[in-house]
Amino acid sequence: YRPGRMGLPKFWEGVNRLYRGSGAGNNNLQGRTVQRVKNLIGYEESSMENLQKKKDAWILTEQQHYGIGRERTLKKYMEWTGIDMENRKCPAIKWCNTGELE
Repeated sequence: YRPGRMGLPKFWEGVNRLYRGSGAGNNNLQGRTVQRVKNLIGYEESSMENLQKKKDAWILTEQQHYGIGRERTLKKYMEWTGIDMENRKCPAIKWCNTGELE
């Protein structure tokens, strides 16, 4: 609870109430964000070319400022996590579920 007298506004509506009929998990706004992340990690359906075909290339606006960083390449990251983009498989990732690196 955050009283208004503290100057902290409270948003009472659920996200999906703003976008009725959008499905269970992702609404239109969240779906756009998911497309940006998918583009970043190499999903073919979220490539610049495919987004341009759907007239959704604007989703990648300012994308050049964001990336996976310089610590490791995307390929090295995928090997480290065990995520297989080609076969669309993701193993149980211990560090993700338990916070342990080893």
